[in-house]
Amino acid sequence: MPMYSLKEGFVEALVRGKKTELLSAEDYDKLRHCESLADFKAYLTSRGYSEPENGSTICDANSLVNHCTTKFVKSYKQLLSHASDPLMTVLQYIAHTYMIDNVILIMTGALHGRSFEELAEKCHPLGLFDSIENLMIANDIRDIHRIVLVDTPVSTYFTECLGYGSLDEANLEMVRSCAYKAYLQQFVECCNRIQSEKLEDLYELLSLLHFEADKWVINIVISTMHTDISASDKRKLFPSCGQFYPNVQTELANCTDFDELRQTLDKYRSTSKVASRLASSSPEIYDKVLREEECYICERIFAQRTPYAIFVAYFKLCEFEVRNIMWIAECIVQQQRSRIEEGVVYYKT
Repeated sequence: MPMYSLKEGFVEALVRGKKTELLSAEDYDKLRHCESLADFKAYLTSRGYSEPENGSTICDANSLVNHCTTKFVKSYKQLLSHASDPLMTVLQYIAHTYMIDNVILIMTGALHGRSFEELAEKCHPLGLFDSIENLMIANDIRDIHRIVLVDTPVSTYFTECLGYGSLDEANLEMVRSCAYKAYLQQFVECCNRIQSEKLEDLYELLSLLHFEADKWVINIVISTMHTDISASDKRKLFPSCGQFYPNVQTELANCTDFDELRQTLDKYRSTSKVASRLASSSPEIYDKVLREEECYICERIFAQRTPYAIFVAYFKLCEFEVRNIMWIAECIVQQQRSRIEEGVVYYKT
């Protein structure tokens, strides 16, 4: 901890200051009552979301969300510019998830004949890299890895995916799952290495990553229900980390419907809070339950002295905020204000 405080104390002060700028419960209450997108935008402007610097006009929910994302990208780049290793490495891992998502987005779009310009607008800015346009011309995953990804930070995540060969939507979803599994495992290994070499306590950061691994497992189990994917193939997509690893993962892989999932999780109520909540939840709200628990973990991290974890927690809270803004804006535009509460997740004191 002393070495961390000496090197990263200023950057931590920056991120704690940025945390206070995130929308509060009171802000969300006021956003719910906005009558139009113009009112919605005006309130966000009063809370620190400035007008676009390039002179573009915010005229719909998508452009509003893109503008909000730009704010957090600036925050990321500012914090990264002040960081030194190992914090710099931790921050770089944050961007890797967006790179993985962008790779899959571009390849899926290419399958459907979309132009790169159209797809690039949907990419997350933190996940862009110089050769990303070349994904449009690669024919299979081996070509993609050899020609495009080999010199990128996410290259190793896709190494396990090379056996999927030709590209179709089913294979691309498997590729994404394999890549994200590798990402989680390597991030956990990196944190364990920092902890042992620097003698820093990274318990909270590792706890957050283990929760992310468990969330990923549950998402895979639910998304593969009523498909012909075998239990052994599911287990290959599960990361070797998390509270569910390895025994609970094995049981979850055999679940074929939501009732079986709940029954399995019910056995682990005493050892896993998220298992307890999901065991009593319906299929329609499981995603919100997972996001609420993750939001709680991130807020708890800010209440403690937690090296490195605070940075990952901050950007996860940023993701929640952008997602909330998108949901509320869409509800307002589509005149579905009664559904706002269904998709909004934030910390309620």
